[in-house]
Amino acid sequence: MLFFRLAILVSGWNVTIVNPLSTSFTLQWSSLRRNINRLATFYIVLIKSSTGNLLAVEIVPGNSSTITIEGLRPSTQYRAGVYGIDDVGQAYKGVDSLTSTTNGMRKYISVSFKESGVCLACSDWESWSDALLLASDYTSDRKHRQSSQYVPLHY
Repeated sequence: MLFFRLAILVSGWNVTIVNPLSTSFTLQWSSLRRNINRLATFYIVLIKSSTGNLLAVEIVPGNSSTITIEGLRPSTQYRAGVYGIDDVGQAYKGVDSLTSTTNGMRKYISVSFKESGVCLACSDWESWSDALLLASDYTSDRKHRQSSQYVPLHY
């Protein structure tokens, strides 16, 4: 692990965590060249527990800037770090990011179908466009019209 301790900290080179789910999340970062004018030949992604225990190591090609980490535990906090390695073997690092996976519980929306259209009653939904697409799929099947459905949603 000495290799990673000798990595040069690059100011402003941050890791962003997007789409945290119950057993996965996605990491995104900008190109190393953008911050220090050096090309990364590859990136090393370290996933650690919140206490710092190493859980996973992933190698990502230098032309990539995203990776999805899967197989995680629900409702668990993780620390993610990205290291860029240039053509002479120098390691660079950004600031680690801390995230938590979701609890894995299903969320529900109540969808009522009527001949005149679709009514959605929802109190805990993050993307209305996805909810409306989901509802339109159900309204295309005439037998579900005029009924009320509880639709499980995963995110």
